[in-house]
Amino acid sequence: MIRIALLVATSLIFGAYSIGVAASSEDFLLTAGRAGPVKIGMTPEQVESIFGKARIKRVDEQYEGMPSPALEIFADSNETKSALLVLDLDGGLVYRVNVKDPRYKTKEGIGVGSFLSELQKRCHEGPPKEEGEGFYGIIDAKMGMSFAISYDSSPVVASVLVL
Repeated sequence: MIRIALLVATSLIFGAYSIGVAASSEDFLLTAGRAGPVKIGMTPEQVESIFGKARIKRVDEQYEGMPSPALEIFADSNETKSALLVLDLDGGLVYRVNVKDPRYKTKEGIGVGSFLSELQKRCHEGPPKEEGEGFYGIIDAKMGMSFAISYDSSPVVASVLVL
């Protein structure tokens, strides 16, 4: 029984580190201008020093048909799943972080997968503002974040933009 417990604990610890991200809650904390270790204003080189080049893909998001460079951060170098974070660049610096990983949360516990009702209880701003097809947004200037809410049967946070 003790061997099984040790095996499970060891696999959990090494599993967290195998994706290259420490399992500390600080590593997944969302605050104004910050998503875990990523801060607004960082260079791509600084981001690479945190996550490693193998987990980062440079892309062009092509917002409204215009060149929009970004860095996609993946759980591992295989890129078999969608990106955990998308870091939008302007002038070679991170200016916005699109969080898609549910492990990232605000100190109030809000993140991807949170219900709209939870967000509305903790949000400092007024009612939702329309954003796009299939989503609407809640912008909270005090938190320095925008929350995209899906129109699915039970509205939940689909992504968080750290500004």
